[in-house]
Amino acid sequence: MTGARVLSPRGVRARAAATWQVRSYLAARRPGGGFLLAVPSAIEDNIAHLAGRTGLAADTVRSAVRILEERGDLALVAGRGLMILRGQIAHPDDEGMVARIREGLDRGDYVPGQPLALAVIALEYGGPSARPRRACRPLIREGLLQSLPRGPLGPGIYVRRAEVPHPVQNEKAVQHG
Repeated sequence: MTGARVLSPRGVRARAAATWQVRSYLAARRPGGGFLLAVPSAIEDNIAHLAGRTGLAADTVRSAVRILEERGDLALVAGRGLMILRGQIAHPDDEGMVARIREGLDRGDYVPGQPLALAVIALEYGGPSARPRRACRPLIREGLLQSLPRGPLGPGIYVRRAEVPHPVQNEKAVQHG
């Protein structure tokens, strides 16, 4: 039986540093997003390009790219290469999930302050459990959702509450209006 390789604390720090280095290079190189190389290319060409530019080994870059894809910073697109995601751009694999969550928000299926059931959403789509969290990133950037490490029901992604004006501010507006 083969399992995942367990990294030492030094290995974890090295992988985190490599991931940060790759992410920093990509942010500086393509601040608006888009594909890494100008011509459509294989993903391995992008890995080799990043390895050459960052001075990291190709295996280290490949590991960093997988981590960044799981987070939603990158997308590995077959036949096109490595796509850098910015702003409200959803991972191409998550577009349907983002649309479903957005429709639920628009219909009022989710109450402000309610945590999203990410495990249920993952089961509905049959994908890895990290996908719903990644799919929520564009909605968090739009201000529809928020990630709370210490939410009322524990850590998770919650529906953002509508901003309610303070009663004193309303009274002053009525008096001056």
